[in-house]
This record gives sequence, C-alpha cells and structure tokens, in this order.
Amino acid sequence: MDILNTLKNQENKLYLEDLDFYEDELTAGDYDDVYVRECREEIQLIRRRLSENFPIPTPEVKPVMRTESTNGTLLVGLNTLMPEGVVSPSDELNDTERIRHHIIAMRKLKTHKSDFKEYINQENALTESFIDDYFAFFDITEMDILLTVKQLSEAFLEKYFGVLNLNKVARHQQFSEKFYIKHFSQLDTLTVLDKGKNAWRKKENRSKELDVFLRLKGVNV
Repeated sequence: MDILNTLKNQENKLYLEDLDFYEDELTAGDYDDVYVRECREEIQLIRRRLSENFPIPTPEVKPVMRTESTNGTLLVGLNTLMPEGVVSPSDELNDTERIRHHIIAMRKLKTHKSDFKEYINQENALTESFIDDYFAFFDITEMDILLTVKQLSEAFLEKYFGVLNLNKVARHQQFSEKFYIKHFSQLDTLTVLDKGKNAWRKKENRSKELDVFLRLKGVNV
C-alpha cells in the first residue's frame, strides 16, 4: 500500500477516519523509518487542514490588556476574549469548545507561549485524551510546550513519534528502558542519560539489559 502517494494526491478524498487507519497501518506495517516519518508529517498537515472544518465557531476576538496571571486569573482574562454573547463560558460551552476558544484567544496575544504553559497547568480538562483527539489543532510551538510540561504515555509518544520534537521527548518525557532501546538511534543519548527525567538514566538504577545494550553501543555514561 503506497500510503504516501495517497496522502499527497488524494487529500480531498480523505477523512479523519482514513488518517487513523493509515497511522495504524504505518505502526503495524513493514515500512522504513524515513517513509513513516514522511507519511506522518503529511498526516499531521492533513489533520490540521481538516480541523478547520471542526464544527465549532471561531469568531473574531478582540485582544485586551492582559492582567498579571496568578491563582487562575489567566482563565478569567481569557474569558473576556470569548465570543460576544457568551456570558458564562463554563455554562454555555462544553470542555472541548471552551479549551479551543481559549487557545485561539491566546494565539492572538504576544504572551502566547507563557500563557499557554500556564494554561496547561490550570486547565484540568486538557488531558492526554484531548490532545490525542485534537492533535492537529495544536501548532508546533504548543506541542513543544506540551511535551515540556505534561507527561504523556508511551502509547501517545509512539503514535506521534514521527512528528514530535524528539529533543523535547528525550529531555522532558519519562519512558521505559524498552522504549528507549527501541528508539535508541532517534533519541539523543547524552540528552536522555545526562538531562532526561528517567530514573534509570543513573547507572545504579539501570537494568542489566540496558547496561549491556549501552556497552555494546559504546556508551560509557
């Protein structure tokens, strides 16, 4: 199956369900790493374009002066950027709509990066499941921040491995020795073992299997 050709030449015929199918096929099939990476990059772009048709209104919002954000005041400030006519966002919008509106509002502000990082810590509904369901909605900067702030499961990292910032994964995500061995050639060794968050980065905490693996690879850390 030539997935890449289909993604590039039949995009207008594809649906989100098709993209899910191709991602599963890439995971299970016998494709080389370069091909998989190219396919997943195309899938991410198509998901992003399809997300523009997401049935949630994206009205014009007018940026306002941001108040210093402590103890939840960021959320209060963002609510002032909600669409006109929505008196109480928590009552009128469901979690998905509210989160999307808040993030769209943040993107219009100069403090987008710092606000988004703070928002992740305040918004309990912004779970891994939400990120997975609306992966294409997040831009590259936001996804890098998510990798820095939130701990994501190995299943999530595996699913989107080809399009994630692997330096952020190596430095900020926690994963098993087995996951690391599988992706050894793609994850920077010094970052994982010197700056990563895994307990086994310290020699005394490693399994024999990883210790032998690293020695065979010529790693002396």
